[in-house]
Amino acid sequence: MRTAALGLLGLMVCGTAWASPVSVTHQGRLLDASGGPVNGQAEVLFELANSQGGGATFSLTRTVDVADGYYSLVVSHDTNDEALDSTVFEAAEWIRVTTAGVSSEQLITHVPRAAVASAVVGDVRLTGDNVLVLGQSSSDGCTEDGGLVYDPDLDQVKVCVGGDWRSIGTGTQESDKYRFTSCGQTGRAGPSQSACNSAYASTTLAGDVIVSAGVQAWTVPVTGTYRITARGAEGAVGTYAGGTHAVGLGGLGAEVTGEFMLTSGTVIKVLVGQMGVAPAHNAYGHQPGGGGGGTFVVSSTNSPMVVGGGGGGGNDPSYGFAQGGHGRLETSGESVVHNTSYQSTGGSNGSGGVVGGSNNYVGTGAGFSGNGTARGSVGAVAQSFLSGGVGGFATNHAITAHGGFGGGGGAELCAGGGGGYSGGGACCGWSSYSRSGGGGSFNAGVNQASEFGENHGPGSVEITYLQ
Repeated sequence: MRTAALGLLGLMVCGTAWASPVSVTHQGRLLDASGGPVNGQAEVLFELANSQGGGATFSLTRTVDVADGYYSLVVSHDTNDEALDSTVFEAAEWIRVTTAGVSSEQLITHVPRAAVASAVVGDVRLTGDNVLVLGQSSSDGCTEDGGLVYDPDLDQVKVCVGGDWRSIGTGTQESDKYRFTSCGQTGRAGPSQSACNSAYASTTLAGDVIVSAGVQAWTVPVTGTYRITARGAEGAVGTYAGGTHAVGLGGLGAEVTGEFMLTSGTVIKVLVGQMGVAPAHNAYGHQPGGGGGGTFVVSSTNSPMVVGGGGGGGNDPSYGFAQGGHGRLETSGESVVHNTSYQSTGGSNGSGGVVGGSNNYVGTGAGFSGNGTARGSVGAVAQSFLSGGVGGFATNHAITAHGGFGGGGGAELCAGGGGGYSGGGACCGWSSYSRSGGGGSFNAGVNQASEFGENHGPGSVEITYLQ
């Protein structure tokens, strides 16, 4: 193994009293000589020292499993099986880790050391065998970045960032989770600030989300590794208003997960896809559904991180129309082909779907950077993420069957395509064949996971602090 770089990612300390044994969980990342992540096993020497480059006051050598460069090491006893005492940790100022002859040192800051403080002024939260000690009262002002408080009213831990207390998780020390929703909004446009204020009032996002044109901005509270999951929205159901025919189901949204190293103070933008709109029943018999919106998690500079594709809208199955395609795991949107005359190409590389051939009276889904397309009585094509993400709609036939926020295609005679990283196609051969495709997905994270045809209903985003 040619290890060329060693990164120290995190440290967590648990203890029960002053001058008692403690347990230290350390995470790091190993890269080889070419800068790629190491996989397999590595021998790691973990040391505590009272000064940078100084002699070790505690040392432990262990062989650890390494996956994609990441490893985790729980330290409670040294190489001679002597317990790590809290007095030793209190005196230490530096952590030093060595592997394959390469060493890296990290200063022990006041945040992990608060777990072994000898005296506490403020709140203490018991969690089984461990004690979470927070050195400030929840009523104190936020004066020093990194300071922690426990809010008993919300059962939340908060960290001081730039003069404001920001929620980072529950006092039970469960993984810090932040769940973004459509805030109760439906249709082609996104939620308002007041809607999200109400939706998040009793959650870890309370007071921390700024909404602009339906896009939610959130500031990372603590530097570390985060797991981000984006779920695209479901396409609307299609039906037939003139009889007792079965319904054509809309496609389900894709679920996409990746892990990212995020820095405190970084702004993340979230667009939660909304379901396509089912048409209102009226004298016009065929009632296709609008395409579901894609769900986007994007950096402050508009670089996509994870995107979950939305499902295509459903058509009237009694007239030869298929149900909508599910959000795709590939980056391209779903293409729909009946024959040489009736075919629609899904978008690629962030573009919207294209209405091609003899198709008419239908709208495709939008992508990250390219709008959808439409033919017929077009009210508006579906808008890309960069253009605002508003869903498409028509001005004739199924005029209420709008595409969902997140680039869902609007329906007219036939169902709209799903929005996503690249937009889903939509084929409308009228009585011969009609079908809408799902939007594409995107994942720039590590430790990726994805689920095809997973999400029912509106989209969502879940961000979990890991370490």
